[in-house]
Amino acid sequence: MPRLMASWCFILILYFLFPLIFPKITRNLASGAPTQLTNIYSFTCSDHIKTCSDFLYQHNGLSKQNITNFYSVNASALEPISYDDRQDYLVTVPCTCKDVKGTVGYFYDTSYKLQLHDTFENVSNHIYSGQAWKVGGEEKSYHAGDVVTIHLLCGCVEDEEKTVVT
Repeated sequence: MPRLMASWCFILILYFLFPLIFPKITRNLASGAPTQLTNIYSFTCSDHIKTCSDFLYQHNGLSKQNITNFYSVNASALEPISYDDRQDYLVTVPCTCKDVKGTVGYFYDTSYKLQLHDTFENVSNHIYSGQAWKVGGEEKSYHAGDVVTIHLLCGCVEDEEKTVVT
């Protein structure tokens, strides 16, 4: 019994200390999404393409109904894909070149109703597969029940034969 408790203590210590020691490689265990959102970049806008159709990779185990609600799309925009033993989805969205608080790039905007204790990182990782663009002030400006715009990274390419999966 003491050996079993020592093992659990070691696992708990590792669970809480590992992110502090190795923050760049820490992964969210539930979703596989990075908890550090500082190393993501928007696609540079093309002079020729302002809007295109893009696929957002949704891998958080959400139901089809939740995905359509969170991404503001119809069920026809979801394409199921299997990965190992889980069901993921490609969500087809219109991707547009725009300026989001000084960052010009390709984005898809959707609305999200804030819940109690939401943080930007939790919403981005657990709902939007780490694709939300942080513009600053998210936690300070809003309260539970507020509906906010979520800017999701997407991309367009010059070659019409190719598509982007974000």
